[in-house]
Amino acid sequence: MKKRNRRRRTKKRRANRIAVGILTVVFLLLCLFLYLCLTVWKGNPSEEGIEYLKNGQYEEAIEQFGQAVEEEINVADAYRGIGLACWEQEDYEGARDAFQKALEQKTEQPFTGTIYNLLGICEMKLNNPASAKDYFQLGIGLKGNSAELDREMKYNLIVAFEQTGDWESAKAKLAEHGIDCRGKHAVQLARADYAKYDFLIGMDSANIRNMYRMLGSDPENKVFKLLTFAGSDRDISDPWYTGDFDAAYRDVLEGCRALLASLLPKL
Repeated sequence: MKKRNRRRRTKKRRANRIAVGILTVVFLLLCLFLYLCLTVWKGNPSEEGIEYLKNGQYEEAIEQFGQAVEEEINVADAYRGIGLACWEQEDYEGARDAFQKALEQKTEQPFTGTIYNLLGICEMKLNNPASAKDYFQLGIGLKGNSAELDREMKYNLIVAFEQTGDWESAKAKLAEHGIDCRGKHAVQLARADYAKYDFLIGMDSANIRNMYRMLGSDPENKVFKLLTFAGSDRDISDPWYTGDFDAAYRDVLEGCRALLASLLPKL
């Protein structure tokens, strides 16, 4: 009898331990389920920031990316998102500060030259060409850069050299692109030039206004905007404002080809 009672108590204790184990597992699974539900319901602030950025809601994007920084979620990407939102609002100081903080973060994936190019352009906008030059030099040739990006940064570097008065470096960079500037220099348009030339060509509407002011009048219809020859009233894209030297090059090339095509039948 005693042995049967002992066996019963042993079986009961074993059943109790199994029941406790099952309840523990169920409880843990419920906790995990609730955590996942709360996480999904709350959302990822970085992802929400990206959506706001795409939709042009820049203040909302900054708020979401700032929340991601506080919660330490993809901090480098969040700072980069803040930088882009500030950039779109032409807050170049805020963009620069955010991009710098992005670079300070340790990430598994190294940054490409894009962030250095943006930092350099921010510094140019803030009249800090010496700092801009450093960023462009850091960005050129980084792994992951496209040929177009490297080319743009090289052009930007030339402008930075010019802005710092480093003409020799600017000439050297032009030479890398096969452009020899020896014997070439800019001169101020003068009223006497009207009688010397058949064409007086400006790059944009501001150029044309200034040319009319300098010349006094255009009785022989010699003043043109370059892209007029290509059948367009557009201005040449100004890389000083856009940072896009490729667009400026394409516009100038289009205008020059059209000008040449209009002159060839007359030669």
